[in-house]
Amino acid sequence: MSQRNPPSTGSVPVQVDTKLVNIDPRSDVEIADGRAYSKLAGSLYALPTDAYEHNRMDYQHKFLRLLLDDSIYPNPDVVDKALSAEANPTPNIVDLGTGSGIWAIEMAKKFPYANVLGSDVVLPGHPEESVPGNCRFEFLDVNKDMGKLQEIYDVVHWRLVESATVDTDQFFYDVARVLRPGGVLIAVAGDPRLLDETGTVIPLKREGDPQYVKTTPTVYPRFQIIRI
Repeated sequence: MSQRNPPSTGSVPVQVDTKLVNIDPRSDVEIADGRAYSKLAGSLYALPTDAYEHNRMDYQHKFLRLLLDDSIYPNPDVVDKALSAEANPTPNIVDLGTGSGIWAIEMAKKFPYANVLGSDVVLPGHPEESVPGNCRFEFLDVNKDMGKLQEIYDVVHWRLVESATVDTDQFFYDVARVLRPGGVLIAVAGDPRLLDETGTVIPLKREGDPQYVKTTPTVYPRFQIIRI
């Protein structure tokens, strides 16, 4: 079987629609089989963290928007209230595990009066002109660096990075600390389920149970809004 082997530079532009996605050259990556992987994430995050992966994340973002009726986030009434200019003329938003940065950029465009921070162990390297002035990206590991965040945030976004979060109990304590009163945590995690040909959920079986089969479950995103 032939394999696609992208150039192993760690900073490879990929065309996605009309936008170039890249990775910040300061990101600490290692190359394996022609793909870049985060040294900091190690075995916690098995997927690549290069421009090709950011390309996939952008398509994943579009898929999630379809599930949300073309919204960037679930429960718009709750989120919009938390980010209301009347309540706070300069709200703060942080996107933890920002990936390609597309969610942070779209939020910055939607709320031009807000300050938006996208953070990850590998950062996107978007052309400067494509990033709004109220959006910035910084290196941050949710397992080690949550203490660096101030207690100023109106919205915290945590999407599909639960597998790279070592201690979720500690993580939620940290999120509660950095959120302002009335702030919102948007949590999006995978919900593995097996479906039969009619779309009916098949109860999960353990090894040794009758009709047990090793297979890969279909993963559906589960959206949750937590008001602090």
